[in-house]
Amino acid sequence: MTLKEVRNNILRVLWLEYPALVPDYIYEDVTTAINSALQLIWMSPHDYFRNVEMTATVPSGGSVILDQTIQEVHSPLWIISDNNRELHRILDQSEFNQFYQRFHGKTEAEAVADGTNEASYYFIDTKNRAGDDNVEVTLKVTPKPSADIVVTFNATTEAPNYTVSEIQNVNDTLTVGMPHKYVESTLLPFARFFATRSHF
Repeated sequence: MTLKEVRNNILRVLWLEYPALVPDYIYEDVTTAINSALQLIWMSPHDYFRNVEMTATVPSGGSVILDQTIQEVHSPLWIISDNNRELHRILDQSEFNQFYQRFHGKTEAEAVADGTNEASYYFIDTKNRAGDDNVEVTLKVTPKPSADIVVTFNATTEAPNYTVSEIQNVNDTLTVGMPHKYVESTLLPFARFFATRSHF
């Protein structure tokens, strides 16, 4: 089902049958209804709605801020170029900070001098930051790699979010991605429900 068909279906719920004649302020309500429905679906326990395989390049400094659309990183992480070698997760900030002393009994400099510099563990640091989308997810690895490494992982991403202009001027070919194409039985009922909150 195309996004245009979804939009027109929502307009008909509001008894608006001619999209070209619909005022901009009603398109705001239609856009809110579609985005709200997608966000509700993305919060479903079934993560195939939002689970995506991604990559990140970790520089030799050992940390990288991940894409802003990422909500959660799932284990395992692996390095494809190194025979899919997996990185092991450290859940505690203190254990990550004191990694060398606790697990190697030496300082970072001593461990690196002894040849311990192959990235093997990772920590996901999630913080608040300024801005409309105020989540910052940082991937940190230890030991710090001697050169850039590309790490592959599965992540929970944000729901699609459309602007009023995109909904108003959508073409005939843009489809709405739903598992098994269940747009009519999954997306539309929620979008119709949210559309009924419009006073139109």
